[in-house]
Amino acid sequence: MATTRPPTNHPGVARPGRSSEGFGIAPAARRTRPVLAVVAVLLILVGGATGAFGYLRAGSRTEVVAVARMVLPGHRITEGDVQGVRVSADTGLVVIPASQAGQVVGKVATTTLLPGTLLSPQALAPTITPSAGEAIVGLDLAGAQLPLPADQLSPGAQVQLVRTPPREGGEPTAGPDEPDSSTILVDGASVYGVEPAASGDSVHVAVVVDRALAPAVLRLAAAGQVGVVVVPAGGG
Repeated sequence: MATTRPPTNHPGVARPGRSSEGFGIAPAARRTRPVLAVVAVLLILVGGATGAFGYLRAGSRTEVVAVARMVLPGHRITEGDVQGVRVSADTGLVVIPASQAGQVVGKVATTTLLPGTLLSPQALAPTITPSAGEAIVGLDLAGAQLPLPADQLSPGAQVQLVRTPPREGGEPTAGPDEPDSSTILVDGASVYGVEPAASGDSVHVAVVVDRALAPAVLRLAAAGQVGVVVVPAGGG
């Protein structure tokens, strides 16, 4: 008869899936789920904070002055030329607050202002009165009396004022003693403002001249006997 040998259990060695006492050993519990939950909560908090910050930044807007319609260089700003728009408070641009819009009206555009653009102080020339010893004289120029288109003659440009022959059918007007009809009336004048006439046949140019020369210039200008010559800044 065959003898059945009882199973031998070696001390300290357990069968797979059972402990040394014969009880099953459960696998170690994973701890990843709590970690993922914490990460998810943090992401939600960060996303909420970012959204709130963006909302606050979007709400931090200020009203500034913008161009409502095209303005050519030399034109004086009117109320209809500007409008208020709301922009982000941190655009990084030099702008004019809407509360100062009243100070913009009456100033002269130094460059072409396009509709929808934000108005900057650099695009405006201040409305100033003549300095001591100076005067502002108005000229209505047409044809060869004005060498540049009106939109290319900007306030501050240096010019010479030259006596021109009378217009067709006109009588010569007394001027300086020199008989030459091309006499330089003012060697150094500066443009104060430029405004095309409503009729479109001339351009009104205001110039700053020496006060002592103003009466003679005005007398000839009224007779249409003054032309403008654009010269380099400083007269060089």
